[in-house]
Amino acid sequence: MLSQKGKEAEEKRGVCAGGPLFFYKLMELNLKNFLKYQKQFSLGNLTTESFHPKSKNLSSVLKSNLKSAIKILQDIDQDALDILRIKARDVYALQV
Repeated sequence: MLSQKGKEAEEKRGVCAGGPLFFYKLMELNLKNFLKYQKQFSLGNLTTESFHPKSKNLSSVLKSNLKSAIKILQDIDQDALDILRIKARDVYALQV
């Protein structure tokens, strides 16, 4: 069994040397900071944060038919490209 000094030295080594205790303390700090500031990052109901109608059941399709799941993703990508093609001038104007 370690003495108190031995435990302190082991804990210090774990914290300073990137040991498991270091990562635990880092995760604990990150979680506390996240919980402290999370409301500042809550933007409400954004359409960009919602499910795409075509991918609503993607996980269940994926389990039964990989080819169909890939097709759904390809269709969504194609839709995005089609919209970009229509809106390209508007998007470019925002950059200038």
